[in-house]
Amino acid sequence: MNYWLVIARERVFMGIVEAGLFGCRDPECGLLMTRVRPGTRLVLFVSGFGCKSYCKSFVGGVFEVVSDWVKASRKLSDWSHVVEVKPIALGRVELGRIANKLSFTRGGRRSITEALHSVDPSNPRAMPMPVEDAELIINELRSQSMPKPVIEVLGGTPKGGTKEVVGGGVGSTGVKAGAEVQGISEAVTLLKEAAQLFGYYPVSNVDAGEYRLDLAWWG
Repeated sequence: MNYWLVIARERVFMGIVEAGLFGCRDPECGLLMTRVRPGTRLVLFVSGFGCKSYCKSFVGGVFEVVSDWVKASRKLSDWSHVVEVKPIALGRVELGRIANKLSFTRGGRRSITEALHSVDPSNPRAMPMPVEDAELIINELRSQSMPKPVIEVLGGTPKGGTKEVVGGGVGSTGVKAGAEVQGISEAVTLLKEAAQLFGYYPVSNVDAGEYRLDLAWWG
């Protein structure tokens, strides 16, 4: 599994989170299509150009590519081809907080900008990000996202266990349990609509470390 760093402007990053798509523009697509394939993981980094809230941060999380490249059916950040992506970790970590812990940015004579582009798949001379660096970023993102209150309200799926519904005292079998699960599904649907109403981006099926969340809001 390869990890690559995607350096994007803030508005492009928001589009990736909202649409669940990552793309490229011709003529750079040839290189990206070779390097970014199903199973590849992309670490999003917001550049300092034209940003307001997430400047120079690993933000939004780590996304896994889950489809092959297809021609874009609608205009999105001027991309000509896109792949579907799903979030693996959500959160935000400023570069300055962990730069001295990452092997590809620590030491040496090159600048931070050169270091970032050294793991950027659009750079012909780049190499994938070291796995230990990617895991460090993932752990930092998860520690910042603090998803526990959402799990307590909606219930979650513990890894290696069965689904639990918190608060109702209902088991995982029987008619009452089925109705409870259906009620949670309806609540998730309503919360997706509410997220958009308040200007957030709803993201489904999020891996939060110990739990997998049915829904998370990003804003």
